Amino acid sequence: MKQQPSLFLSAKYALIVLQASTDALITVNQFVGHTSFMKVWTVIGLLLIAFPSEAKIFSIDDIAQRPFLGPYLKLYEAPDQSITAQQALEAWQAGEFHDSKQMRPNFGNSDAEYWAILEVENSGLSRKLILENNHGMIDYFDVFLVRNGEAQLHFQGGDQQDFSNRYLKVRTNNTQIEIPEGRQLILMRAQSLTTNILSIRLWDESDYQLYLYWEYIVFGLLIGIHLVMIFYNGFLAITMKDSLYLMYIVFVGSNLVFQVCNYNLGQFFAYHFFSFETFSNHIQLVSVDLIILSAIFFTWNYLDMDKSKYWKAKYILGFNVIFSTFNLLVNHFISVQLTSFCTLIGASIVIATMINLGILRFREGYRPAYYYLLGWGAYIIGSGEAVMINIGLRDLNSFNYWSQFAGGAIEVSLFSIALGSRFNFIKRENNRKIQKLNNDLQEINKDLEAKVEMRTREIRDILKHINQGIFTVTQDNCVDREYSKYLEYIFDETDLGGQNLVELLKGRSDLSSDQIGQLETALDVILGEDDLAFEMNSHLFPEKLIYRKSEDKEPRELEIDWNHLVDGDKTTKILVAVRDMTEKNKMQSEINRKSKEIKLISQLIEVKPERFGQFQKVSLEMLADVDVMLKKGDINDEMVRFMMVTYHTLKGMSRTLNLTELSAIIHSVESEVTGRKETLSEMTFSWLNELHGSIKDALNHYIDINNNQLGRVVDHRFILVSRVLVQRVLNSVEQISDRPKDLNKDLMLLKKYYYRTPEDIAFDQLDSIKNMCDQLSKPIPKFKFNNNSFGLEPKAAEIFEKVLTHLIRNSLSHGLESNQERIAKGKTERGTITISQKVDNDRIALTYQDDGKGVLLNDIADRAKQLGIVLNEGEPVLSVLFYPGFSTKTKVDNISGRGVGMDAVRSLLESVEGTIKIEDFENVEEPERRCLRFEISVPKKYFSKMDPAGLHHADAA
Repeated sequence: MKQQPSLFLSAKYALIVLQASTDALITVNQFVGHTSFMKVWTVIGLLLIAFPSEAKIFSIDDIAQRPFLGPYLKLYEAPDQSITAQQALEAWQAGEFHDSKQMRPNFGNSDAEYWAILEVENSGLSRKLILENNHGMIDYFDVFLVRNGEAQLHFQGGDQQDFSNRYLKVRTNNTQIEIPEGRQLILMRAQSLTTNILSIRLWDESDYQLYLYWEYIVFGLLIGIHLVMIFYNGFLAITMKDSLYLMYIVFVGSNLVFQVCNYNLGQFFAYHFFSFETFSNHIQLVSVDLIILSAIFFTWNYLDMDKSKYWKAKYILGFNVIFSTFNLLVNHFISVQLTSFCTLIGASIVIATMINLGILRFREGYRPAYYYLLGWGAYIIGSGEAVMINIGLRDLNSFNYWSQFAGGAIEVSLFSIALGSRFNFIKRENNRKIQKLNNDLQEINKDLEAKVEMRTREIRDILKHINQGIFTVTQDNCVDREYSKYLEYIFDETDLGGQNLVELLKGRSDLSSDQIGQLETALDVILGEDDLAFEMNSHLFPEKLIYRKSEDKEPRELEIDWNHLVDGDKTTKILVAVRDMTEKNKMQSEINRKSKEIKLISQLIEVKPERFGQFQKVSLEMLADVDVMLKKGDINDEMVRFMMVTYHTLKGMSRTLNLTELSAIIHSVESEVTGRKETLSEMTFSWLNELHGSIKDALNHYIDINNNQLGRVVDHRFILVSRVLVQRVLNSVEQISDRPKDLNKDLMLLKKYYYRTPEDIAFDQLDSIKNMCDQLSKPIPKFKFNNNSFGLEPKAAEIFEKVLTHLIRNSLSHGLESNQERIAKGKTERGTITISQKVDNDRIALTYQDDGKGVLLNDIADRAKQLGIVLNEGEPVLSVLFYPGFSTKTKVDNISGRGVGMDAVRSLLESVEGTIKIEDFENVEEPERRCLRFEISVPKKYFSKMDPAGLHHADAA
């Protein structure tokens, strides 16, 4: 190649420096305002032309020293996009390259394209040398020879290019170059997604092969250490059946893969064994994540962290397990460079955590942590050097070139020793525990005969005084001679030893002949056999029975426990414990009865005597009507419907008074009847009478407690009024001409005792309303009464109370929303129920409505079709609400869903010549729904006007 004259180059460089210096000085001059600076530096610039500095040129005479050629290189980082070799050469000629300061120029984890140029001088004849880049983990390493001013491609290397391009098929990138006499320019291109290092040397081929020979001996030794550890501990894992050794093997194997990749032996093996030309960047990063994961599991189990007070460190390691697993996905799908960074961070955190755990466990007295810490120390020393080399903080030398591989080999060896230390530690701990147990056993065995004799006496004393029948059964099914004294009391017989247990119970207990046979079979099968026989047949032993020696003796309720006594692996005896539960069961029954009675009393005292008296009267009349129906002798739909309406109404009344026992029984009866309503043939009068009787018994129990125990009998022929009030009324009547206003006032007070307004009736049901609201998780609604000036006489009030019960239940179950729903719709948190009165000719009209969400007419029509209800032509959809069995709910609960509510309402009103109809109107908030208003009409004769104007009947109002 024709070289540029040194004087020309020197002048060129000097002009560049001079131009840059001049520009800088002009700026300074403008700032400080002095021209003298410009004159001085102009002189200095001219002197630089006269005395140029030349770049260092490598002489092949120095090749025997095997130097790294970094100081002889000039470097250049390409722009954002790749450039050609010719463009790189032109950049060098333009002085854009800069001198290298390192033995092995290190560009870190940059994926940029770097160029280097090397000037080699040969003072002798032409010579063939080997150019080597000793850093094997590089993606692309291309060599160009500059001849006649052109850069000619000579070699394409790197693990992303064909391995077969190498002159010698070894782990490092190498090519043979002929150096002619004079100077030779060598242009090199390096680019990599991982570490990018130019570790350049020139070799004589013989020296290079000798170097490789010793290098592979070292590699063989280090790889051999790993393989020996794998096979040795694999043998231990199989023989000792300890999963910790398998974790160790995975760790060592991952470490070996990493080291092989790190020294570019991966591509070497892949080519020579499998003919693969290139090698993936992903493999080494995967091996690092596997090292992290296996090290975490190995550390946790080796240090036995579950027994440490620092066990919460598992959350840190757990995070690293997730992080490393995620990093595997990043490596494959996103970015190798990002993976490299994350791997470095993850490994640093994990190693620091594991070393700290080792120190903490060692301080806790866990001695095997000593070799564990030594192993990590060796690895940190070796890997720390390698990391600093790879990120450009340290230059390569003979120590740190092998430091990581050697550190890893020392680490796995020390970990293997640590496993042995752990085994010996556990063995010593177990021996210590065994020795302690032996010492304890020796203490226990001292004076054993005396203790046995003492225990025997104690057992005999226990058997003599214990209030249980304890005995054993031998192989002939006989009671052993040693048994507790109390057993004779239970069986009401002495000298039980030697008697056959089966014969003792036969004919004297409530056990059937089949149960006696099972007992005898179980004893025959179990005695003399192993544990399994007892486990398989112990269910045949009776756990409870009633024993009665003769008719004149009181029966005893007995509980029996059965256990087997084993000698070796055979059952020799059956241990039996018998408890007399007669008195205890009697006491428990009495306690249960008293508890239930107390519960009923607590419910009754919350109800006013007059109100319960009214409830008693109405309930007995309603149940008497059912009795009449049951005596007709014909089970049909009408009778069943009548019963369901009666029961449903009675349940609502009992719930209003919070008589929970009665309402629960009625609900249970409703469920049973509903379950068979579709198949009347399965119903019998005995079954219906039994269910009906359970309701009557529950009601009579309440009545008995109220009337007899609490003494709260109310005679409905009289109204309880104050004596003072009666005297005042009499005085007022006597002086009627003088005090008519007082008379009217007193008469109004008397009317309040006789007539009940809708407000009075609703108020009396507040407890029931609260219970229903609690069950439905809804707030108690507000009640608004318009024109509440008419009171109902007792019969009509009784009917309206039942009607109001059904309507309120429907509002809570179907209409009014929960507080959250109402707030979301912009409504008040509590719903409102409005009850109004007005005179309509010779009747009183009562209107009931709530401000709930209303109903969907389509849903009602669809539900009617599901239930097989066909409406007559022109009949409104809402009329289906009064059909027997109709309900919009598909699931029955304690409040609604049986389809007897509105049907019952209409039936009740008809008994007082009343009617009910439904009007629907638009729901402003939800136009697709219709709000409902119930119009109830009752003759005036059942009402009285409640105002101070005087005593008036509704007809006169």
